[in-house]
Amino acid sequence: MSSQKIPEIWLERFLLDELEPNEAEQVRRAVASDPAVAQKLNQLRQSGEALLSRYPPDRFSAKIRDRMVSPAEQKRGPVRSLFFSPGLKETSRTGLASTNSAW
Repeated sequence: MSSQKIPEIWLERFLLDELEPNEAEQVRRAVASDPAVAQKLNQLRQSGEALLSRYPPDRFSAKIRDRMVSPAEQKRGPVRSLFFSPGLKETSRTGLASTNSAW
């Protein structure tokens, strides 16, 4: 593969150390021989660093955990969780609900 044909996804995966050894070697050769490839790799590295500084993993993962479904919601199941609301009662095993008053 010529250096001009290194897919951008390979550069991204190279930075994450996710390439197969032969692919990583191709990227290293392309970076060494083609300034445009080296520049693109550097841009991707800087972009990743900027994202990590803006969204630190420890703070970001805490936000994800805060948005996770509570154990009580997990017990209700996906359909019931969607339709459960105060003032509604379950009328069948299908998760359909009706109001507490008569129709």
